[in-house]
Amino acid sequence: MKSLFKLKKFKKLNRLLPKKLKQRYMIKLDPVQASHYELLKPINLVAGNVVRFKFVAPTGVYSGITSVFLSPKDGSGTPALLHFKNDLFQTNNCSATINGVEIISGVTKYPTDGKSYVIELTILSPLEITYIGRYKGSIYYCDFIFYDIEFIKIGVTETYELGNKTANYELPKENVYGLELVKNGNYEAGSTNWHVTLPVTPTWSDGEVRLEQADTYSTIAQDINVIAGEPVEIVGFIKDTGTARGYLQVRDLDNGSNIIWQGNLEGLNKGSFKPVGSRLSLRMHGGNAVGYAVFGAVSIKQVSNAIQYINIPENLRELMAYSDKDKSWLSVINYFEPPSVAASWTDNLDGSYSKNANTWGALSGRWGGQLVPAGNYRVTVTTDTTSMLLYTRDATDTYNQQRSLESGFNEFSTFVPLRNLWFDSDVDAGSTVKNIVFQREIKEA
Repeated sequence: MKSLFKLKKFKKLNRLLPKKLKQRYMIKLDPVQASHYELLKPINLVAGNVVRFKFVAPTGVYSGITSVFLSPKDGSGTPALLHFKNDLFQTNNCSATINGVEIISGVTKYPTDGKSYVIELTILSPLEITYIGRYKGSIYYCDFIFYDIEFIKIGVTETYELGNKTANYELPKENVYGLELVKNGNYEAGSTNWHVTLPVTPTWSDGEVRLEQADTYSTIAQDINVIAGEPVEIVGFIKDTGTARGYLQVRDLDNGSNIIWQGNLEGLNKGSFKPVGSRLSLRMHGGNAVGYAVFGAVSIKQVSNAIQYINIPENLRELMAYSDKDKSWLSVINYFEPPSVAASWTDNLDGSYSKNANTWGALSGRWGGQLVPAGNYRVTVTTDTTSMLLYTRDATDTYNQQRSLESGFNEFSTFVPLRNLWFDSDVDAGSTVKNIVFQREIKEA
């Protein structure tokens, strides 16, 4: 009871500890560069499988351009699953929802508010996915940001995190497990589902099985169906190797019944492997000695190997961090730096900027007026005047939209339809702005 109390106390304390900062690379598909990403390991989908991903809505309509997502294998003749054509969604070989609402192909308009949405595509017939983005040879290209792609098969979820990694494939830190494949692996139902090869006498009790082996390699066994080529993890216990030698063993029935994994340590035995075929045989025996061995529970599960990392050019990816306070994703980089400083401003070289004349002149981040990709932005700035204004261009690029700043600390969100964001004022020479941060902000719809 005392140890249980300590465990509960630890769990309570653990909940109070600060959470690890969540970060994601969000990937832009660029129509100018005709960017697309090819999976080195194609994904085979069948009817009923689900593709789920998050995408950041554009801030305007794609003018006559069809954007393609999750394109099938090149040359397959199968249309891509999802298109953004003019202002409408188009779907092929799938039913689709956006934030849980049905997408009607050719009827449903896609959002243009720069917010994040969840799209789910339910596959109607088998196909192979090779490309994310347009498919090779197509004249149609994507132009939006996406992240957190999941391929949901029966019992297995594969997560694709696209970012700046050197490896094409890397096992996730926390594996995604499928359903338990061993039937009666804790022996609660006695010999049910287990096949006995004489002359071995099994005794089933209290979550374990004792094998009395009168001849070498006498076995209890169970056949298991798996997805060929997908990683499998086995966890089993040999409680007592006894006078024989306890062996946990897996054979690939579609590959000459070859042994593909074996454990014989007293205590925990754990391993993983990729089966060539789809039929395995799980076996327990006492080796080549006469005597006994005692086995504890055994488990086999299919494991997703699928955090698949793909190298992305720096200009097509962006690292975002999740803000629990704001319930939104914020860019790690500051889009204000390096700033563009007009002649009516003085850079004080300490992170602050002062007006040196009562004339107009923009203090903008990066490359003058062409500051950032269109979308929502979080702005923080401190100023000592009430005459300072923050400007953006309107959606038609015909006039400037302005926001008055308060004296002191300012923090707010603003929409940037045409990539312009800057400070300006024609009064208050000597006034100062400082601690300026422009962060791309992605909120869930």
